[in-house]
Amino acid sequence: MNNKQNGPLTAKPAKKESSITARTQTIHLIGIDNHSHQLFNKTATVSNNELQNMLNDNIEFYGYNWQHTNYDERTNTFTLHYLPKKVTFKVVNIDENGKKISSRAITVDFATDLTVSPTTIDGYGALDQEKTIKVDNLLPEVIQFHYQKDRSDGAHSDNSVVTTAKKDSEEPDSAKKFDSSQASQDSDTKTHSLADKEGQSKLPQTGEATVGKSAIIGWLLLIGLAGQKILKRARQL
Repeated sequence: MNNKQNGPLTAKPAKKESSITARTQTIHLIGIDNHSHQLFNKTATVSNNELQNMLNDNIEFYGYNWQHTNYDERTNTFTLHYLPKKVTFKVVNIDENGKKISSRAITVDFATDLTVSPTTIDGYGALDQEKTIKVDNLLPEVIQFHYQKDRSDGAHSDNSVVTTAKKDSEEPDSAKKFDSSQASQDSDTKTHSLADKEGQSKLPQTGEATVGKSAIIGWLLLIGLAGQKILKRARQL
């Protein structure tokens, strides 16, 4: 009795272990994109039921859409093929006051590098250079380009610089007037100075002439007196 009861009890667990082992398998999973770039390579333990559905299962991978799966029975490998999802970037052009000038949308593949250059906008000049962004997010941030409004007198400003440079080399009218009046004052001052000098130079000449005349008169008087004395003596003799 005891042998009959023990026989079935010990056999049942052995059957369960063998059935579990038979229902599971270890497989290899490889994911590739449309350019045959490997996205992942891993192993997984699946049941026979899961194994039968593996060819039709959509195993999600961030940023990609599953297309189909191939199975290699020799290596027990499943190769999953994916296409990158589309990512849309919004590009906004704003002025120096933060106001939107214009905007546009750019759609690219996930896991690529996006290079965006500022567009040409009439009346504005771009302040930013081109930007390169790695597309690794399905919800990207807004790309902003800053612009400065062109001044209406932009061309005139260049001319004004040249004009200003020319004016710097020339004297303004007020300066000319000031210089002319100053020149006239200087000339008058010079004239007076010359006149004073001439007057000063003439005064000594006049004095010298007066002294010379007095000397001559004095000599003449002396000669006259001497002559009178000589006549008196002659008369006395």
